[in-house]
Amino acid sequence: MDANLAKLIERVRSAFAYGPPNGWIEGWAITRHFSEFVQVVSPRSAFNITSFDYSFCNRFEVQVKGLDDRCHAVLTALLSFIADVYTTYWTLYEQGGRVGRVIEIPPSEDAAKLQLRVESWLTQIGFARLHDDWYSIELNGIQLELSGETHVTLGKCLFQDYDG
Repeated sequence: MDANLAKLIERVRSAFAYGPPNGWIEGWAITRHFSEFVQVVSPRSAFNITSFDYSFCNRFEVQVKGLDDRCHAVLTALLSFIADVYTTYWTLYEQGGRVGRVIEIPPSEDAAKLQLRVESWLTQIGFARLHDDWYSIELNGIQLELSGETHVTLGKCLFQDYDG
């Protein structure tokens, strides 16, 4: 096991030693780093979708127009409160924009540049990107509110206690 991964898992186990931490009770800052995020994604509009209901992170979003007028994409950035790690992903919304699907690559060159700008900024302020293959590492001995003790993953403990 990678030494950094071992330290990250140790940090998660410590944070969850007495059950899932609650950002409302802990006093985590809903607006942490949001004003800077707004500047990084300007002139696009940024949205702070942070909620600590089953989440352990700040959640920021920015919408990018799709390749045609019938679709748009949303870049989501999750900044963990458990450890100084983040993840980003794209969701593509088509035909009315109600149901989206996660896509593996940015939908355009402009979107790729935006993601690079966001990720560079996150690195500059001290966050590290969670390796994609670490997100699904299962952890035993930790209980989450929604997942209970089954299918508890590193990603769920760092960001959100649900899949989707």
